[in-house]
Amino acid sequence: MNAVTAATHVTIELSILYFGTPVVLLSTENPDGTFNLAPMSSAWALVRPPRVAECPIQFEARAERVGHDVSGSFVIAEAVVGKVHADPRIVVPGTQHVDPGAWSPLIYNFRHYFGLGPELGHSYRSQTPRTR
Repeated sequence: MNAVTAATHVTIELSILYFGTPVVLLSTENPDGTFNLAPMSSAWALVRPPRVAECPIQFEARAERVGHDVSGSFVIAEAVVGKVHADPRIVVPGTQHVDPGAWSPLIYNFRHYFGLGPELGHSYRSQTPRTR
């Protein structure tokens, strides 16, 4: 550690090491055909049950493999996305790209909810056409 780092950082002990992810709504279907809707902050896709009209982007996926993590504490579901449903207001016109400036996901950050700020840049891998 150099002197600049030592002078500008403090050592803290966090009660959690979960820094957050986007919050999604998980819509599931029970074997009897009834549905469940719940918020969660560690998900990557949604399954076949009814979608929520107010959600601007939704993944329709089917669980391909479900199992436990090595500790047996968590269930891991691997899913294949079949369809992506997007509100036209967040799609770059004439493309198959989501306009990142138009989509404002809810972010769960150290047990608090936030929206996004202005764009600070993009990855060299970005294929999204510039809209501004």
